Amino acid sequence: MKGQVYKSTGSWYDVKTEDGQVYQSRLRGKFKQDGIKVNNPIAVGDVVDVTPDQQHENSGLITEIYPRENYIIRKSTRKNGFSHILAANVDQTLLLATLSFPRTSQGFIDRFLVSAESFRIPSLIVFNKKDLLKPKDQNKIGFWREMYESIGYTTDLISAQTQEGMDALLSHLEGKTTLIAGHSGVGKSTLLNRLVPGLAQKTGEVSTFANKGTHTTTFA
Repeated sequence: MKGQVYKSTGSWYDVKTEDGQVYQSRLRGKFKQDGIKVNNPIAVGDVVDVTPDQQHENSGLITEIYPRENYIIRKSTRKNGFSHILAANVDQTLLLATLSFPRTSQGFIDRFLVSAESFRIPSLIVFNKKDLLKPKDQNKIGFWREMYESIGYTTDLISAQTQEGMDALLSHLEGKTTLIAGHSGVGKSTLLNRLVPGLAQKTGEVSTFANKGTHTTTFA
């Protein structure tokens, strides 16, 4: 049966088939794709064939991976020459950024955009925590938005906490498969909870000592 991977937790993958059934699946054998060295042969977004496990309900074996339309990778943290596929078959990326609590640097934004461009994936830049912006921050956000929009990027300014600006953001997400990325603490989990009511994704506090967040979005 044909399905798509929507959750990856190490060696297990949740695959949703075309009839809506979800199978917790394992990989049968070894797969090599795209001529790249990766430490995760299957990524969220991959389209696969899954065979139900007759001995275990709602379990299955992934027997084939279909060619990817695109993918986005990063270097593995293990420094072993391998890469890690963040997601496959996406329509766009969403970079969630904040000026403070925690700070997202322009360099980080630019590196992310260059990476997405190298895989020919459009990017949306979303500045979060509008409710916490000081007057001087408003000017800086305005400058950054004007700069990125002048070179063709779409930007949004929102507060995932108060939901200000969410309607405009939703119009940019509707009908698209989107990879959401950003530093820990910028509000990815809060945003996901707003976008998908009932998801109940765990959220974390930002340390006032270093203005850094705790990593709570655990599944690819």
